[in-house]
Amino acid sequence: MNEYLIDKESASVEVGASRSAEQVRSGGSGTLACTPYRLVYVDGNDVTDISLKGVNSIQYRGMEYPKSYLVSGVGATIFGLFVALVMRGASGVEPIPEGAVWGVAALSIAAGILTLVWGLFIRRASLKVHTPNKTYRFFSTDSSLKEIGHAVRGHEMKN
Repeated sequence: MNEYLIDKESASVEVGASRSAEQVRSGGSGTLACTPYRLVYVDGNDVTDISLKGVNSIQYRGMEYPKSYLVSGVGATIFGLFVALVMRGASGVEPIPEGAVWGVAALSIAAGILTLVWGLFIRRASLKVHTPNKTYRFFSTDSSLKEIGHAVRGHEMKN
């Protein structure tokens, strides 16, 4: 991060973050920092530099359950229950072996429940930075992501 800062410029707040919700889940992330004049996001060789003068608004959302996990978990569970109910009413349907269908139902229900539970462990916070030309999204499992928003507004008031 320090190599991307200008001489005598220092970051008032730094937090581990990612531009993708998927990267947060897999553990890959960069660093988001706020200086008196800009937001800098560094992830390997990729650098995003956002002037604080160009920031129109900031939107922070606290630690949330990932909606994709909720939809997938509930969907798989409902599918498994549906298959189980259909099999109960139509036992011995040819050409599908009854054990295979019960296996699919049990596997779907188990996968759905595990997905719902796993979602509890990968909650994340998000920060949207709106500029006139683009909206930048950052995700983090660190709740201190909100400090970036406070720092941007604090520096804005000083400048």
